[in-house]
Amino acid sequence: MSRDIAPFGVRMPSHLKEELHKKSNLNGRSLNAEIVSRLEKSVDEEVNKIEHVNADLLEQLQTALDQRQALGNQVHTMQERLGGLSILLSNLNHHVIPALCQTKNTRLASAGTTYGDKDRLCAFINGFFSASEIVFYIRDGHSNHSALTVLLKGDANNFLADATPMTVERLPREREVLELFQDLDERGLLDVAEFAVTRVKQTRDLPVDQAIEELEQYETKPVRSNVYEFLSLFFREPEKVKPDWFVDEWKKLN
Repeated sequence: MSRDIAPFGVRMPSHLKEELHKKSNLNGRSLNAEIVSRLEKSVDEEVNKIEHVNADLLEQLQTALDQRQALGNQVHTMQERLGGLSILLSNLNHHVIPALCQTKNTRLASAGTTYGDKDRLCAFINGFFSASEIVFYIRDGHSNHSALTVLLKGDANNFLADATPMTVERLPREREVLELFQDLDERGLLDVAEFAVTRVKQTRDLPVDQAIEELEQYETKPVRSNVYEFLSLFFREPEKVKPDWFVDEWKKLN
């Protein structure tokens, strides 16, 4: 105990003083020594608590710094991968597609399912950066009343998907067409998308050049502001189709 003694009078309730007397007698020391011992213990505990809190804060700070560094590393890695992907897609558009497509017009094979064609078209459109115009057509379907035909136009190549079974006649199928259109919207391609204002003939049995020539005879109009007119063409009586037949997400694309 320190010999630097600073006298300090303490007032306390009588019952507390009696309890301290009992404790001091039990511990074999004076009342003053009992009080000082308890104060020292209390101060030490407070200091230890502060040190413990500071240690926890330092640990949390170090963890946060480590996480930030790890995130920075992940961002850097992702940037490198995106750079590599950009090069691959550039090569696809400028070298691979021209090498594979020896003629201007090419027919895209169907995956055979609505969801498969949706995924295939989204993947192709996302990679086909030279697309300058997209035209949608509604034709007679096989399993359904109607099916979607898509013509992608570019400066050097055109791609025709005229065998897809995609339709909007049931909610799950409507969602697939919606996802395709949302993908186009994110790419900024919905602004250059048009649709034929009347149903078209089946073209998948025609040579691709003849099929595209046939489809280009139909009158078209922009999808923007006319999306519900486009959707109505999937049904037997388009004039009776109402916007509330479809999910609300179409409103954002109209």
